[in-house]
Amino acid sequence: MLDRFNGDVLPFGSSATGTERTIFGDVTQSDDINDNINTSYFRGWGIVGVNDVPTKQDFNAMAYTNSYLTSYLYQQGIPTWNTNQKYYLYSRCIGSDGKQYKAKTGTLATPNVGNDPVGDAINWEEDSSELDINSLTNKTTPVNTDNLVIQETGGLLKKLSWSNLKATLKTYFDTLYATTSQLFGVGQTWQDVTGSRRVGVTYTNTTGKPIEVIVSVCATNNGPAVLTISSLSVNWYMNGGRDSSRANAISFIVPNGATYKVSSAITGFTIYKWLELR
Repeated sequence: MLDRFNGDVLPFGSSATGTERTIFGDVTQSDDINDNINTSYFRGWGIVGVNDVPTKQDFNAMAYTNSYLTSYLYQQGIPTWNTNQKYYLYSRCIGSDGKQYKAKTGTLATPNVGNDPVGDAINWEEDSSELDINSLTNKTTPVNTDNLVIQETGGLLKKLSWSNLKATLKTYFDTLYATTSQLFGVGQTWQDVTGSRRVGVTYTNTTGKPIEVIVSVCATNNGPAVLTISSLSVNWYMNGGRDSSRANAISFIVPNGATYKVSSAITGFTIYKWLELR
């Protein structure tokens, strides 16, 4: 790999004095690059007769012109746009506004020429490496053919279409909502199901998610009551009393698909209130 010259790159022969260097094919001297790139320069050594010898001035002129172009690139980095320059797809230039542009059009048959990149959104676009996102026009409603720029792991820039982004987000949120919908208490309300519940009858939770049950019961005598969820049972002790002020309550959660039942052999055991969060 070549090293960059550690200094200011100047054209060959730029320090020539007097007529040590003249315009190629001419006898006048000029430092203006537009004077030096002329028809004789494009003709090359064809301007020299068969029996003639190229002059020192022409050799200096040739080297000066060639190295001038190289020096210009060292100084500018990317050339400024010129109305006569032929550009091709993905060519870069610096516009009159100082911004870097990338050609969107230009083929060998139909070059991009004469199209000022400043204000021409058909043939040019601001290069992303120089783009100030805050200077862009806001778009409120993206369409499927729009593209966004993303950076992959490792730094490589890629484009992502709006339609693919929507599909990706839909899959993500569908999965998220599918999980969220199973959370206890989400989308559920307390319901009074007293009229459809009976002592000793087995019920099944078919709601698709866990439910919470609160059962308030009364009994004439004291004694045990039994709560059964699927194959597991637990007893709790009842204090006798027929009015609501003596009612005994129990709260429990029933997993989806599980069965549940409240029962007791106590005399006068009845349901006072049965609520379910479902």
